[in-house]
Amino acid sequence: MGKEIGSLTNADNVAILDAIWNEAGADYQRRVPQATQAGLESTVGALTDYRPNWNEFVGAFINRIGTIIGRSQSWTNPLAEFKRGLVGVGDTIQEYGIGLLNAHNYDPRHEYMEKALFGEEKPRVESNFHVLNRQEFYKLTVKEHVLRRALITDGELSSFIGDLMRAPITSDNWDEFLITCKLFSIYEANGGFYKVQVPDVAAPASTPDDARKALRIIRGVTETMKFLSTKYNAANLPTFANADELILLTTPEFKAAIDVEALATLFNLERAQINARIVTIPADRFGIDGCQAILTVKDFFVIADHLIENTSQFNPAGLGTNYFWHHWSTISASRFVPAIMFTTKPGSDAVEIEPAKIVTIDDIVAT
Repeated sequence: MGKEIGSLTNADNVAILDAIWNEAGADYQRRVPQATQAGLESTVGALTDYRPNWNEFVGAFINRIGTIIGRSQSWTNPLAEFKRGLVGVGDTIQEYGIGLLNAHNYDPRHEYMEKALFGEEKPRVESNFHVLNRQEFYKLTVKEHVLRRALITDGELSSFIGDLMRAPITSDNWDEFLITCKLFSIYEANGGFYKVQVPDVAAPASTPDDARKALRIIRGVTETMKFLSTKYNAANLPTFANADELILLTTPEFKAAIDVEALATLFNLERAQINARIVTIPADRFGIDGCQAILTVKDFFVIADHLIENTSQFNPAGLGTNYFWHHWSTISASRFVPAIMFTTKPGSDAVEIEPAKIVTIDDIVAT
């Protein structure tokens, strides 16, 4: 069994070669000496003299160690914290939203008949299916002579790995971020956020009074969200959220104008913790005119990975290896959780929706 690789972000060539040796198969360990025992030159010679050893080294170098180092040095998607993990089987995530039941008066003098005893009353039920909607790969070509040169130059291998893998991983993370941000405008076009008008706090000419007014409005909405309401989500289902569940997605300009100390009080957090509840996104990535902030919960995002894999194909004509970084995922948004947009535009004139038997569990099961 191989040893733990550990941290190789700033490791020298010997440490990287030894880490690969520890994880390699028996034939590789028999033919290729450990760099720390036999010296770097003899280790590199054993690799380059026997093609199977070289292929195994390159595979481990890119697929295992390269990925670890590349991830630590790449740009990170700030919305990745809301992902739900890896989906093991299937390509669909099913989500339910369930309404309220009607109350009945109890009368001890009343004789309850068959309908009251055995009749059925079912709440309004809605179901959303979030499907696999992203299947992309990023191609990276590694030339053999470039890798050999990094091998024999002490200290260069770790830097080479970082530069190499940063490209596909950063590209992947950036695209995931852009697609996730697109959810805001898609959600708005399909039922939309409950909108609350606030001053244009993000404007350079905004005043402290504007910020205080916006903060007071946000505080009022936060307190109101503790109670059941059907107006705060696109499906108009009864929902609520406590202050410690809420996250504020906003622009850097809006956050800079708002008193962070006051926001900490708003979310029932210490000042040092408030940044964990506020996620900043460039204003143009919201894709909604007038949007300054969105108050919601982490379950607004329905994001899960189905496949993350790095595969390779050696090119004997070009003496290089093509690597294919695959990423398949579901990127969607829930219509059932509270989601409120603070905007410079007029607010919503929402009407409370009474519990209704629109869709039942039986209807969903039957389909």
